[in-house]
Amino acid sequence: EYVFLGVYILINLGGVAVLMSASCAHNMLKGMGYLRRILIAYLIGYAIIPVAVFLTVFLTTRSPYVAVTIGMVLGSITAGAMQIVSCGKAVRMDPKRFITRAYLQPLVPAVTIMASALLAVALSGWDGLAGRFVIAALSVLILFGVFYFFVAGADERRQFKDFFKMLRGKIGGLVPGLTSSRPGPDV
Repeated sequence: EYVFLGVYILINLGGVAVLMSASCAHNMLKGMGYLRRILIAYLIGYAIIPVAVFLTVFLTTRSPYVAVTIGMVLGSITAGAMQIVSCGKAVRMDPKRFITRAYLQPLVPAVTIMASALLAVALSGWDGLAGRFVIAALSVLILFGVFYFFVAGADERRQFKDFFKMLRGKIGGLVPGLTSSRPGPDV
């Protein structure tokens, strides 16, 4: 009987996704000591806006579900946007470049690949769990490849390679033959 809440949950997840996209800005602000900016963003985004919107929407619609959903989504988006703008100002980055690098470059391939995966599920008839798993796994691999070759800069590629070297070294100790052929230190 609570199935109708699914729509509200998905809308709230969308708002939280916007807020989570600001997590890098949040951590950068923390690292630079701009804790007051974070506090103000959360105070406005998770106290003032949700309460004001909830009261306004509830008094006009009498639907607590709609009121809470709209209030929380607008609060999440506001808190995220405030942190992104504050971070951009703190690092003195051009807003157009910031939006392009942080959102457009990763979202265009992600949305394109997601749409292709949904189309593949619809057209292939692989709508079972195994088929969806295979299509999802291939989509993630393609997305990583696109990000690596077309979105990532030289420093990001170097970090990616260093991560896989470290991972290979850790797994190599567990699985014989995965470590490099270089001789190790004498024990």
